[in-house]
Amino acid sequence: MPRYLPASIQGDHQQGAGAVRGARLAGNAGRRQRKGSNSTATWWIALFGELRQLFLAQIQNRSLWAEMAGDVRGMIAGREDREIAETFFNSITRRVFATVGVDPGIEFVSTLAESATSTSTPPVWRTYSSATPDPEVLRRVLLAYAFRVDYEDLDRDARHAAEEIAAHRRTLEKEQGGPA
Repeated sequence: MPRYLPASIQGDHQQGAGAVRGARLAGNAGRRQRKGSNSTATWWIALFGELRQLFLAQIQNRSLWAEMAGDVRGMIAGREDREIAETFFNSITRRVFATVGVDPGIEFVSTLAESATSTSTPPVWRTYSSATPDPEVLRRVLLAYAFRVDYEDLDRDARHAAEEIAAHRRTLEKEQGGPA
């Protein structure tokens, strides 16, 4: 159990999200509830306050950051997008510690071996290239990220999106004094 979690929620962390919605949530919320407030919202606000106080008191504690990095590593293991989580975590540590270079004690550091294995599966992103706002490219994007309901007029929507992007680019060009 992470030692950086307040004692009032350590049991919830061990038992998972179900416990948060269960008896412990009701008990904690009831103890912290103000008259006329939503008990669940009050619990979350109080929890955030506890975490914030605890964290601010320990923000420069390198061993705490190393422990959190280990927890994050366990949570993202096997995920295709783990590099995004690692980069986000590193960006926070760099702001907290004003790191220059790399601090492998509290940051994620990629190795060639890790990079080689991570390319064996397809990426979690797609790339669409076009020098100009192209309705056909935008149509492919809209189809790739479709909603549960069909588009009323996919071709019209793609054209409209292309027109809006082109208009925005013209505005940027005018503001910047050259092509965007």
